[in-house]
Parts: sequence; structure tokens; C-alpha cells
Amino acid sequence: MSFAFGLALFGGALSVGLRAYLVAAATQQRDIVDRITLESAAHEVFGRLSAGEVHPVRPSRLDDITLNARQVAVELSLPEGKYDLADDPDPLVLGVLRDHGLGAGSASRAAPSSFASLETMSRGWHLAAAEEDCLRRLMTVGRAPEELRPEAMPGDGESLARSIASGDQVDIRTSLQGRSGRRVLWMRARFSGNSMRPWQVHDFRLLAITSPATDCRAS
Repeated sequence: MSFAFGLALFGGALSVGLRAYLVAAATQQRDIVDRITLESAAHEVFGRLSAGEVHPVRPSRLDDITLNARQVAVELSLPEGKYDLADDPDPLVLGVLRDHGLGAGSASRAAPSSFASLETMSRGWHLAAAEEDCLRRLMTVGRAPEELRPEAMPGDGESLARSIASGDQVDIRTSLQGRSGRRVLWMRARFSGNSMRPWQVHDFRLLAITSPATDCRAS
């Protein structure tokens, strides 16, 4: 009887362990496919831009892309329309962040210019993924030698458009909505015009957003 009872306990533990393993394996596989899908959607946009597709200068939502049975939301923006942590004065950057709800407690935090990337600033300021997502809509690192251009900032009215030229940079944001939240990929790349390697990636950041999205509009 003791043997049978022990065998039943062992079988139950094995069943629970196997179920947990299968769930973990399925989750890992889903995460891998999600990442592949987000990257593939971003590279599809880079490919279209390389082929001469005209794109808006202001931040814009492009048509969704369906890949791997997933619908990917796509946004395009230009670094020229964002403030630069390295090249714009800290008081200006902090003022913009405060206007968008990201500057609370900034007086006790390291200055924006002390960070070499948006990722390190997000970690240094202990920002949630949704807050970093907002940060990336407003800020950049490496805009120089380009100046800040108001026509490339968010706004209403008729948008200018351009086709990509050598030296131009773009930010591509792809995102997927899942059961546990939203997965977001930000990629910034510079167009080289080289037919063998047309794009040089300068930033790559995956975010898993489980909290409510941050508005990002001026309060």
C-alpha cells in the first residue's frame, strides 16, 4: 500500500512537472516567434525604404503587417524630430520629459546627458517598459550632426514626405498585442546607400509592456 501510495504521488508530481515544462516550452517558443515576427516586420519596412518608398517626415503609423499569423503594428519616426540626450541642454530635455509625465523625481536622478543610450537612462531612472516606450518617442542619442527639426516632430496638419537618402536615419517601432501585454521592438538604423549592406543598425531594444500604455502627450 505504501508503495502504491508513493507511486501515485510520484506520478502526480511527474504530471505536474511535465505540464509546467510544456507550458514553459510553449511560452518560450511563442516569445521566439514573436521576436522573429517583430524583426521581420521592421526589416520589411527597411527594405521598402531602400527601394525608394516615400515616407512621412512626421511620426506616423504605417499599415499593419501580417506575419506568422500575427498582426504587427508599425510606426516610423525620425531622430531629427527628437531631443538628443547628448546634444541638447539638460534643462530643455528635463522640461520636455516633465511635460510628458516622465520627469517626476528628476532632481534626484542622474542628468540625461550622463547617459550614453536610452536603455541606460531607462535603467538608471528605473523606468517601466511603458515609460521607456514613451521616452523613445521623445528622445534619441546620436541625432547629430542633424539639427532638431520641428517639421519632423509630432503635430497636426499636412505632413512632409521624403524618400530615403544616404546618411538618413529612421526609427522603426513594431509591436504585437498578446494575452499578457504588448511586445515592442525599437530599431534605429542609418541608410548607407551601399547595395551590399544598405542599413547600419545603431539601436535595438525589445520591450515587454505589461502595464497600461503611457500617453506620451503633453499634460
